[in-house]
Amino acid sequence: DDAIEPLEIEANYAVYVERQKADAEMVRKDENRLIPEDFIYENLPGLSNELQLKLSAVRPANIGQAARIEGMTPAAITLLLAHVSKQRGQSKQAS
Repeated sequence: DDAIEPLEIEANYAVYVERQKADAEMVRKDENRLIPEDFIYENLPGLSNELQLKLSAVRPANIGQAARIEGMTPAAITLLLAHVSKQRGQSKQAS
């Protein structure tokens, strides 16, 4: 019984670990993706007020620079990447 419980716990979290690995790989692949100079970080859904303020103050040029800001989490970077990609798609449609 002592050996089964840790295995069950590990199995339950395996899905989340794999998702984090996939997110990390996506960020590594896109770390050179440029963030538009006029990108608005304020009121970005899902991003803490603290990170919104830090990003607005630093104004990183790309995802890699944003990832190195103190307090940025893999989830926050994934969220930022999604919004940058979404904005870029909307910009292309408007052209």
